[in-house]
Amino acid sequence: MRTLIRLAIIVSCLVPAAFAQFWAGTGSIEGVVQDQGGAVMPGAAVAVRNVGTSQARQVHTDGSGHYIVSALAPGEYEVTFENTGFATLRRTA
Repeated sequence: MRTLIRLAIIVSCLVPAAFAQFWAGTGSIEGVVQDQGGAVMPGAAVAVRNVGTSQARQVHTDGSGHYIVSALAPGEYEVTFENTGFATLRRTA
């Protein structure tokens, strides 16, 4: 029983340090996707690609058109927005 308690204490001390190390030095890209009329676009695909490393991630907007891509390493990113019936839009961030 003592070993289990010690292990739990050690793990509870290490976990916050691991998360702090993981999140340190990272950023995020977020926003709301809207059409030209200002209507939000739920379900739109948002692709984020690091220009320097070509690492890419894709998310979809939620019901209110919001998206967030977090834990991104510093760098220049190309952000691509796609949705059925609309032209693809690319921006650099």
